[in-house]
Amino acid sequence: MNGYKKTLSIIGIVIGVLLSFYLLNLLNATYPQNIISRIINGIHIVLVPVLIALMITYLMNPFTIRMINHKVPKWLAVVITMVISIGLIVGLIVFIIAFMIEEGANIYESIMTSNIISVIETWANQNNLDSVYDYVYQTIYNYDYTLLVGSFGNIIIAVFQGITTIVLVPIFLWFFLNEKDRIFTALNKMLPNKWQGHFEYIGAESNQAVVAYFKSKLISMLLLFIVFSGIFICFNIPIGYAIFFAFVLAAFDLVPYLGPILGLLLPIVYFFSEGSVRLLWIDSFTVNAFWASLILLILNMVIQFVQNNIVIPKLAGEAMNINPLLILVAMLFFGSILGVWGIIFAIPLCGIGVILVDYLKTENKKEKQSSKKNPVIEKK
Repeated sequence: MNGYKKTLSIIGIVIGVLLSFYLLNLLNATYPQNIISRIINGIHIVLVPVLIALMITYLMNPFTIRMINHKVPKWLAVVITMVISIGLIVGLIVFIIAFMIEEGANIYESIMTSNIISVIETWANQNNLDSVYDYVYQTIYNYDYTLLVGSFGNIIIAVFQGITTIVLVPIFLWFFLNEKDRIFTALNKMLPNKWQGHFEYIGAESNQAVVAYFKSKLISMLLLFIVFSGIFICFNIPIGYAIFFAFVLAAFDLVPYLGPILGLLLPIVYFFSEGSVRLLWIDSFTVNAFWASLILLILNMVIQFVQNNIVIPKLAGEAMNINPLLILVAMLFFGSILGVWGIIFAIPLCGIGVILVDYLKTENKKEKQSSKKNPVIEKK
C-alpha cells in the first residue's frame, strides 16, 4: 500500500513539472516580449536588494543586539546601526573609487609607457608561440566591444535596477533589523501546523550557517589582503601597487574559486610590462615575467588550498563545506538569474539547500525507524 502511494506521488510530481514547463512554453509563445526573461528580471529586481540587506543584517545584527542589551531602545539601536552601516558603505565606496582611480591611472601609465604589447610579442617569438600570439591579438583587436555595453535600452534598465536597489536596500534593512522576529513568525504561521516546527529548525540552522559564512568570508578576505600585500612587496612591486593588487584580489575572493585567479591578472600584466622581477629585492633572484607569473600562480594555489580546506571549514563549519562541483553549478544558476550578486551568494544559498536536504534525510530515517518499531497491520 505504501509503495502504491509513493508511486502515485512520484507520478503526480512528474506530471506537475511537465505541466509547469508546458505553461511556461505557452506563455512564452503567446507573449512575443518573452515572458520568461520578464519573470527573471522581476526576480532579479526583488531578490538583489533583499539579499544585500540580509547580508548587512547578518554582519551588523550583533551590534544592534549588544546595544539593546545595554538598555538602548530598539528603534534607536536600529537607527544607529543603519546610519553606521550606510556611512561605512558609502565611505568605503568613495575611498575605493578614489584609490582605484589614482592607483589604476598610475598602473595604466606604467604599463603603457613600457610598451607591453611589443614585450609580449617578443617573448612569444622567442618561445615559438607566434601563431598563438597572432590568434589572441586578432581576437582582441577584432572583437566588437559594444556587445559588452549592450543597447541603450539595456543601459536604461541597468540604471533603473541600480537606483531601485539603492532605494530598496535601506527599506529592507530597516524591516530585517527591526521586524525580523515578526517576519519569521508570520512566515511560520502561513505554513501548516505540522510543518512549523520543521521550519523553525531549518531557519535557525540556516541563519547560523549563513552568519558563520559571512564572518568567515570577511576574515578570509582580510587575511588574503595581508598575505598578498606581503607577497607582492616581496616581488619588488611598489607598496602602492602592491596594496592595490592585494585589495583587488581580496575583493575578487567573493567569487568562489574563479575570483582569486581573475584577481591575479593585474599583477601578471604588470610583470610583463616590467619584463623581469627581482624577488626579495636580491639581484641574483631576478626572474623573467613568465617565471614570476608561474611562481605567483603556484603560491596562489597553495594559499587557496589552505583557505578552502582549513580556514573556511574551521570558521564557517561543516554546513558550508560543499562539493566544488555543486558550487560551480550554483554559481551558474544563481548568476544567470541575479548576475554578480547571484555568484556572490551562491555558496550561502547552496548551503541552505544542503541543510534542507540533510534535514529531510534525517526526518525520513526517523520515520522509517518508527514505522519498523510500530508496524501497521493491514486488515484483510
